[in-house]
Amino acid sequence: MARQDPAFQRLKRFPKAREGGFALWFAVAVIPIAMLAGAATDLRRWDAARVMVQDAADGAVLAAARSYALSPTSDHAARLADAQAAADGAMQSASAEVAALVKGLSWRVEINETTREVVLHADGRTPLAFGGLLGAVPADAFLAAANDYLVRQDWDEGFATAIHLSVDLRTGAVQVRCAGHPPAVQLNAGSGRWSAVPAEGPALGLIPDVDYPAVRGLLRRGDAIMLYTDGLVETRNRDIALGIDRLLGQAERELRGGFDSGGIRRLIETLGSRNDDRALLVVHRR
Repeated sequence: MARQDPAFQRLKRFPKAREGGFALWFAVAVIPIAMLAGAATDLRRWDAARVMVQDAADGAVLAAARSYALSPTSDHAARLADAQAAADGAMQSASAEVAALVKGLSWRVEINETTREVVLHADGRTPLAFGGLLGAVPADAFLAAANDYLVRQDWDEGFATAIHLSVDLRTGAVQVRCAGHPPAVQLNAGSGRWSAVPAEGPALGLIPDVDYPAVRGLLRRGDAIMLYTDGLVETRNRDIALGIDRLLGQAERELRGGFDSGGIRRLIETLGSRNDDRALLVVHRR
């Protein structure tokens, strides 16, 4: 009868062995664990890079829209050239990290005189950001126009969320419209409490011919209203409703003494995910 190799016998006993088993199994498992950790790190880096590039593209399209709207000439070609220069300048002034990520890409601004849509393309093909010129459409039609634009693009990203605020600076009357975005929050100066504005509507780019109804309100003296990006209230391991509740509580604490930049900066730093965009806009009626 042939004898089995001693190494082979030890290998057969290995799964049933108890002495030193944890260390042995851990030694075997550490390779895939390390691979998963590396993949997670790469994913976080990619996500942070995507956010930085998108922020830069958003800034560039806003710069282009502003340049076109405020151009002293009525010639479309001249205004478009100025808008292109503004977008190029905005991208060039972005951070060194963004400059490295987009090195070699070219940016092209496209402006439709009829619809007043402003689009920023990368390498002349991929639309990275879009906007509209102020006053191009009435406030009650802005989200519907943005939705129709995205539906026509058959956009790879699938959808976008947005929130639109219209304020009458004379009376303080406000209208809030929402497209799948976390709600605006409003401060009642009398009570000192912040509360969510319950505007609702589907995200942009999913359904054609959508109407976005307004929630109407009033900003009295001392009142304020806040818009913010979803990165301020949303994380991978927490429900967004809990994030909004935390925002309301933190706003009451950090902004109780006023709207100086220090309180707003602390609010941004203490909320949300550092791997997502975190920004907010506060409109305060004095």
